[in-house]
Amino acid sequence: MRPKLLCVFTTVSLMTILLGGLSQPSHSSAQGSDFSAIAASQNQFAFDFYQQIRDDNDDNLIFSGYSIWQALAMVYAGARGNTESQMATALHYDLSQSELHSMIAGLNADIASRSVPPTGINDLNADVQPLQLNIANGIWGQSGTPFEQTFMDILAQQYQSEMFQADFAKCELDSIRQEINGWVERETQDKIVDLIANGVLTRETMMVLVNAIYFKGSWSTAFMDGATQDAPFFLIDGSEVSAPRMFQNGTFPYTATDSFEAIELPYFGDTAAMMLILPANGSFEAVEQDFDPALFDTIREQLEANTVYANLYVPSFEFETSLNLITGLKALGMTDAFDGLTADFTGILSPEFTRLVISAALHKAYIKVDESGTEAAAATAIIMAGPTGVQPGPRPVEIRFDRPFLYAIYDKPTGTILFMGRVMNPAE
Repeated sequence: MRPKLLCVFTTVSLMTILLGGLSQPSHSSAQGSDFSAIAASQNQFAFDFYQQIRDDNDDNLIFSGYSIWQALAMVYAGARGNTESQMATALHYDLSQSELHSMIAGLNADIASRSVPPTGINDLNADVQPLQLNIANGIWGQSGTPFEQTFMDILAQQYQSEMFQADFAKCELDSIRQEINGWVERETQDKIVDLIANGVLTRETMMVLVNAIYFKGSWSTAFMDGATQDAPFFLIDGSEVSAPRMFQNGTFPYTATDSFEAIELPYFGDTAAMMLILPANGSFEAVEQDFDPALFDTIREQLEANTVYANLYVPSFEFETSLNLITGLKALGMTDAFDGLTADFTGILSPEFTRLVISAALHKAYIKVDESGTEAAAATAIIMAGPTGVQPGPRPVEIRFDRPFLYAIYDKPTGTILFMGRVMNPAE
């Protein structure tokens, strides 16, 4: 009997086997750069994709366009011809291949640096924790396959990807699946479980590329302990449910129009924030349809310029979303990548060996918002296969998020949206 160890991931990584004596990753070409343009490209994709999936149902929604965009960027490094052109258009990759991956590396490093504890932490407040933000990439490739060296170099240098070999052709596929899912669980603090379902991996699978992101931040000012009470939340159809409603009062960045109100809740350290957008009664669908990068940037500018002293009521909520990405990506014009006859990933593997196609594209995201802060996580898997107490002041206004609303969690220095979605029913 063949030893079971042969059908489980080896401890030797593809980096060791394929990259030899590669020097330490360097992002010098992106150091000191202004990342606003690359952040804008990512945000545009996030909004485009949101519009593709928002009508699928009336459920709560959480996803990380940042995770999806980055996982596909790794695949894009090996795309050629019309496949490359379609991906560039759909994903808003507006730079050359070399510039894009270098800028993504720099953006990753810049955003990840937010998790470094800021100076001047108030040691008297043990409940306030520095921001945690982790971005990780992992790649599992069919052992013995001559993947293109340039492609593997890009993944190691610019994405700092952990690279492992697996034998999809001969090994127990469920063992491989569990190993990949275990890596995702570890990188997301056990928040994303079973990203890849049983049956997704096949004997024709050649490579699995995975991005994972984990975020945890304490509010700069926590909601009041003991003030959370069950309160009505009015659903889109006019009915109501009872949901825990948090409370705090103070001065907040705020803006309002005839169609919506918006408020910003910064996280401790003031490098990240959550934007909450409350459409007026009867305006949810119109505001959601109009929610795009231009509106997001306009709201951010208005929030920076205006504050309001308010009693703020926000429901606590916790949920996850699982998405099959293929339909949405095809709707954005990225079609060839999923077609075994037209897909061109010759930058990953020579067609003399086999022609690669994206056989599955999966995403799962989680969010929890409570009195102390926010915890969110997401993971994306791209499977490639061969064919087959305040001082007295002005009277506060009342802001009650007691009906469906939109939200976005973003990096403040660059404006990069890390997570976005909507709350339709916080009691679910």
